[in-house]
Amino acid sequence: GETLTDERCNIFEDITMADNSYGISVSIVKDLVVARRLNLSGQARYVGGQISDESYQRTIDGLTQLDLESARSAGQDVGQ
Repeated sequence: GETLTDERCNIFEDITMADNSYGISVSIVKDLVVARRLNLSGQARYVGGQISDESYQRTIDGLTQLDLESARSAGQDVGQ
């Protein structure tokens, strides 16, 4: 017999991001994630795909740290 699975696919299309922006399209439950036609400029960063919850949390922590360092180097008050 044929085995059918309930696979889900998340498709993100026509993503445009600019200076110092972050985009995240991930699945932590092993769904397929597809991103098409990405247009990134400046220091935009995009993360996509299947990752563990732990990896997702580390990614968010890393991006937060980058933001804090960027704000400090620009001389901005980050409220700390």
